Amino acid sequence: MKRIIQAIALLGVSASVWGLFPNLSGQLSSAQTSIGIADLRKQTNTDDRPNLTLLARTVANFFRGDYAETESTLEIRGTSPGLLFQVYLQVKTLVKSPGQFRSEIVFRDPGGTVGKEYLVISNGDRVWMSSSDLGIYAIVDFQEFKRSNNGFLMGFSSLLFLDASTKVEESITANNISESNVVDLLHSVLLSEKLPIQGSSQQIQGEDYYTYSYNDSLKGLSYNVLVNSDSATVERIELTGQRQDLDIVVTEKIRRRGSPLQINANTFSFPSPAGMQQVESMSIGPF
Repeated sequence: MKRIIQAIALLGVSASVWGLFPNLSGQLSSAQTSIGIADLRKQTNTDDRPNLTLLARTVANFFRGDYAETESTLEIRGTSPGLLFQVYLQVKTLVKSPGQFRSEIVFRDPGGTVGKEYLVISNGDRVWMSSSDLGIYAIVDFQEFKRSNNGFLMGFSSLLFLDASTKVEESITANNISESNVVDLLHSVLLSEKLPIQGSSQQIQGEDYYTYSYNDSLKGLSYNVLVNSDSATVERIELTGQRQDLDIVVTEKIRRRGSPLQINANTFSFPSPAGMQQVESMSIGPF
């Protein structure tokens, strides 16, 4: 597991999530409507163009509001000659942009047996990480946590919302961006060489879905984002990459995402460390 986590860190997974939408806030500020939304709808039905209208709706839904609570499962799979490793996480993360979050992370084996449990809380400046199983906790700088191996374990979707929601919302509000503006912006950005995204439609258990695929050739990463076509919501994010002889696949399946069911003044406060030992740093893992 340690080797796989280190390889994921080397791939720059946490830092790359926001790379799916590079310079989005600045580009929103200068977005100009030059192509009508009706024309774009016709274009996006072709095989070589992603469905930009659906993507615009999905982006708007994803970044709506200051809070987001996500319940998801995370599967980490690593393979190399003579090695097959799988680990499953059950994750519940509440994010308040910018910078605050509360994440409950539970490791499980493929059979469903519960393993180590972790609680990670950020107040925007510092991050508390604790394990009741190990009886330890650590407090680190927020930026240090984001750069660490632990960041992506709170879920790709929550990490992306934490990094980008304020930038996107402020740009849309300040510049009075309409759906047609967003679609036009996506058209110009996604079809450029900087962000080659492809799309394909499919049916799963009688429901319509659309998959957006993005290859980052510089970092050797590939993303696949599965979107429900009717609700314009993200249901699965998959990342694949390779480091030396190790092939890695990390998949987040979103079970529920929406407004928090419960939030109070203590949600982003550090709990009492009674009976726990403070350590300088700690890693989140199943062992």
